[in-house]
Formats: sequence, structure tokens, C-alpha cells
Amino acid sequence: LRRMRSAGIETEIIRGGQSRELRNRIFAGVRAGRIRCLLANPEVLATKAVRDGLRGSAISHFVIDEAHCVSEWGESFRPAYLTLGETIRELDPTRTTAFTATASPPVLASVSRHLFGSAHPKLVVGNPDRANIAYYALQSPSKHFALDSLLKNGAELPAIVFCRSRKRAEGVARELMLTRGARSVGAYHAGLEADERRATEEWFLAADEAILAATCAYGMGVDKANVRTVIHFDLPPNVESFLQESGRAGRDGRPATSIVLWNEADHRPICETERGALVWEYVTREECRRAFLMRVLGAETENCGGCDCCADDHDRNMPTDRTRLALQATRKRVTRHIRENPRRYGETQIVDLLGNEIGELEARELIASLRRSGQLRRIKAGPWRGLLTSV
Repeated sequence: LRRMRSAGIETEIIRGGQSRELRNRIFAGVRAGRIRCLLANPEVLATKAVRDGLRGSAISHFVIDEAHCVSEWGESFRPAYLTLGETIRELDPTRTTAFTATASPPVLASVSRHLFGSAHPKLVVGNPDRANIAYYALQSPSKHFALDSLLKNGAELPAIVFCRSRKRAEGVARELMLTRGARSVGAYHAGLEADERRATEEWFLAADEAILAATCAYGMGVDKANVRTVIHFDLPPNVESFLQESGRAGRDGRPATSIVLWNEADHRPICETERGALVWEYVTREECRRAFLMRVLGAETENCGGCDCCADDHDRNMPTDRTRLALQATRKRVTRHIRENPRRYGETQIVDLLGNEIGELEARELIASLRRSGQLRRIKAGPWRGLLTSV
């Protein structure tokens, strides 16, 4: 909306909660040709009042942006996306186009079916590769520790930390505020009040040294060109969602970085779906990450030079590798200490020992990871019941 108006294009937006008088003025402006562009979400377009108000307006171009959401969200938690095809047929625009930067062949087929039915739309495909984005995956038993280490060891700002839930985004933001200060960290999700959301958008758009913990709600209609780093705190549900999140970085064309944090606890939930399993394959396979992503999208790439699997020794000196080394050193120290002092410490004592160094939550996650991997075992019976021993 801001960019359209700054370009001199008369633009309005239809949203929930508007008065009847305002809606009628907007409809009249569209019919008179004064309003050249009208923005609306699928839920608003699905209402009879809006369709009636727009019917007969001689719409020349109906545009669906982020069209992959028709498949991703319409088939799960926003069914209004599935009514867009009906809206198109009812309003009968001169032409209809749908755009997305990330869609695999199955998603394209789903979008075409829902929007165009039995018609055969023309498909125009460009190269989906964002060559200026370098892709990294960091295995970590403690994602909070890894995130803090990345930000301390040179991850460029501004940065977005993507999370799967509102609760997680708020929790990550609180953790970061403790170490970086409240003025340089924000949280963004669909549960914010309109004023809060607008204030957070304006703050982040203007900031050069800021970190935003956000759900996928950030990015729909928001465009900050100079995001240098995107960190995926939780694994996205599919490759398309991962690329949408990663694509928030480097829109100015300058080098940017996408880093996924993962551990074994992510395996079961992400692999419940076939498309989620591809994300697990992406983070765990030792092959060119860019080539893997392009293959999922049905595209090809001739060279990479921009992922941790293809980087040379000089390029490997990245925050991800320094963080990996720090985590490995901590794991070795813990297991060595318990091996040298068997049946002496319980989990609480180890957490106390590590708490000042890496934080209580991170220490508990580290111990849980060591137990899952079989390096530590808690004694279940006898005089040392509840204490830890190395395996």
C-alpha cells in the first residue's frame, strides 16, 4: 500500500471492521475508475457484501500474490483461499495472474486446480535460485545457545529469527532481550493488535541493528530489503515455507545468509508428512544445499559456492562453524567430567555447573541431547539412583 501510493497509484485496502460508509466510498471509487488498485485478503473477498460491491466494476486484472498459500494454507487452516477460484469466476476480470517465488510441481498443480479449475493457464517459470543467499544448517542440542552464539560471533544484522508459533517467537524475543536489550529486539506474529503490528513493522523497517523473532506472519505484504541474516529456529513444515522464510533476506541483492537450527528432537514431528521429511533430508544430508532445494522445485543450478557443504576452508570460518565447535567442546567437557566422576552428579548438579556458562535452559537441553544420543545414562535403581553415568 505504501509503495503503491508513493508511486502515485491511487490505492485502497478492504479489511475487516470497516464501516459501511467507508466500504461504499471504496466501491464507488473503483467503479468510477478513480481507485486504480484494491488490496484485499481471501477472507474479505469471500464475503457476499464485498463481492456484491465489486460486481460489475470491470476489473481488468485480478492478481494473487504468494499464490503458494492457496495450497499451503487453504488446505489446512485458511479455507477462504480455496474460494478464490469462485471469486474470480464471479467477478470475471479481464485477466488473472498468480505469482509465487517458491512452488514445487505438486504445489503448482494444486494452485492451478483451485484457482483456474479445468482451464489451462499459461505457466511462466523463471529461475527460483537466489544466488546471493548462502545456506547453512547447524545441528545443536541447544538452539538458544546456538542462536546466542551465532549473534555474538558475527551473524550480520538486521536479522529475522523465524519460529513456528506465537509462543515460541515471544519466548525467543524475551531471551534475546536479556542479552541484547529491549530496544534492539522485537517479536511479530498474527496475534498482535493492529497498532502493535504496525509499530513493530515500522521499527524493524527503519532499523539497521535489529533482531526480529517472528512467525510466518511476517513477510505477507512487508518488505524490508536489507535483512542480512535469516535464522530458522524451528524447522519449517516444507521446503516451500523454508524458501519463503529464507527469501526475506538479501532482497537488496547483497550477500545474505540463511541458517537452520536443528537437532534430533525435530525428527519425529517434521517427518510426519512427506513434504516435511524433505526438510529433514535438507538439513541432514551432506550434499550441496542449493542443488537440493532447486531439485525439489524442479529446477537446476549449475554451481553453488554459497552453502556450508560446498564452501572451501576459508569460507567455512563462519559463525555456524564457530558455534558448532563451541557446542562440541561443551559436550566433550560434560561427558569427560561425568566419566571421571561416575555416580556423583545428577542432572540438577550438572545444570548448576553449566548454568552460568550457557544458561539453565540450554544446559537442560544439552543433557537431554546427550541422553538421547546414548552418551549419558541416568541410573534407575540402587544406591546411586537418579545420578548420571557415562556410557
